[in-house]
Amino acid sequence: MIIGTNNSEEAMTIMKAMLEIFVKESEEKEARIKLQEEKIARMTRKLEKRLAQLLTKSLISEEEEMMYSWPKQARVEARL
Repeated sequence: MIIGTNNSEEAMTIMKAMLEIFVKESEEKEARIKLQEEKIARMTRKLEKRLAQLLTKSLISEEEEMMYSWPKQARVEARL
């Protein structure tokens, strides 16, 4: 009976140690995932900001082109 008790206690000790290891690994993985999610969020915001800047710059360029090219077209038409 004493042998059975020792084996049960050892088994419980081993299971408890394994559980602690699994919990620790899980916490580490969750921390890594959180960091990756934060990095993805930062990169997404950065890309959105750059896209907005490019679109704004593109619209301004188109407006400037229209402003400066219109008088040229008008002059060409006036000559005809």
